Amino acid sequence: AQWWLWHILRLCAYLIALHYMYSIFNYQIAQKEKEERISNNILNSQSNFTVITDGRKLIKVNQTVLDFFGYKTLDEFKKEHDCICDFFIKEEGYLYQEKDNDKKNWLDTILENLNHTYQVKILDTKKNIHIFQINTTGQKLEDLYVVTLTDITLTEQLYNNNMHQEKILLEQSKMAAMGEMLGNIAHQWRQPLNTISVT
Repeated sequence: AQWWLWHILRLCAYLIALHYMYSIFNYQIAQKEKEERISNNILNSQSNFTVITDGRKLIKVNQTVLDFFGYKTLDEFKKEHDCICDFFIKEEGYLYQEKDNDKKNWLDTILENLNHTYQVKILDTKKNIHIFQINTTGQKLEDLYVVTLTDITLTEQLYNNNMHQEKILLEQSKMAAMGEMLGNIAHQWRQPLNTISVT
């Protein structure tokens, strides 16, 4: 009888240990899910594009990216695109990813010179061109990088408009100075002619 009692106690101890391990496992899963929700809330609170990538494939993006390109989920996005660089417009002075360049990607270019300011042009769903400034700390997190793209389209437009206004003002001031100079020359010519006609 003691032999059976010993086995029952041992079985109860195993069940208690198993229940304890199961509780710890569930607690860890709940903590991980909580951290994931917090991480997603932080990511989605950003108005900038926030991308987690290895430079070739997207791992995670915030909702701003999905909304801009007209996708509901990252999985939906990934069915059609591997990388945000698929949307970069090729233009002089802007970062671009060549489709057949397997050795060096757009992120490698940025990481080689973190002090340089890189910009890309991207079309939105309405075919409007947006200019984005790309930033990253360059810190690698498990072979991944966090990259932010800030829409500077309005800033660039204002800058270009100001440059255009300055150019117009400069031209107008040149014309005014030239008109004044021509007026002075005409006055100088009229002076001797007036003295000749008076005598």
